[in-house]
Amino acid sequence: PSHSPYMEHIRHQFLDELPELTPRPSTIAMYSTVDGEPHDTAYDTTTMTADYWYRNIRNTVRFHDTVAALLGAGEQVFLELSPHPVLTQAITDTVEQAGGGGAAVPALRKDRPDAAAFAAALGQLHCHGISPSWNVLYCQARPLTLPTYAFQHQRYWLLPTAGDFSGANTHAMHPLLDTATELAENRGWVFTGRISPRTQPW
Repeated sequence: PSHSPYMEHIRHQFLDELPELTPRPSTIAMYSTVDGEPHDTAYDTTTMTADYWYRNIRNTVRFHDTVAALLGAGEQVFLELSPHPVLTQAITDTVEQAGGGGAAVPALRKDRPDAAAFAAALGQLHCHGISPSWNVLYCQARPLTLPTYAFQHQRYWLLPTAGDFSGANTHAMHPLLDTATELAENRGWVFTGRISPRTQPW
């Protein structure tokens, strides 16, 4: 298994496979989980030679120390880029131990479509103060101005009531039926009428 003495037997082969590796300076500050100390500054990526990558698979992962260093540097929001969140909970635990208000957001989940999971991650990042480039994701969309009115949450739907068909539509041409109404839904008919001494003296 990785990160154990079992990796020592492949050290020479590993270093021989990467003789031409030439690391370059990073334009983004990087914090390494390979070296335990120091963790108060970003990592010098020019030192990430073949020996660094061997130590990466051999030594203990300094994950907690690195997340704590990032929190100490003022970082509060963490995005896990992996097919499924495996480190998000560990990051959350470290944030809680530090007493901060940070957050860990997974980019993808194996039980959700990639596009939906990634869109949800962008939404969570936005809620935590990170502003993604929305025009990259929604290149054809344009922002809309939301209404500024303070909504009163009052309903204005018309309530259904029982209707009176006595004066509706067509006369039924029958002494016991006053009107005939054709139904639009199923082309049926509704016949209505009132029987009283006034309308039927007999």
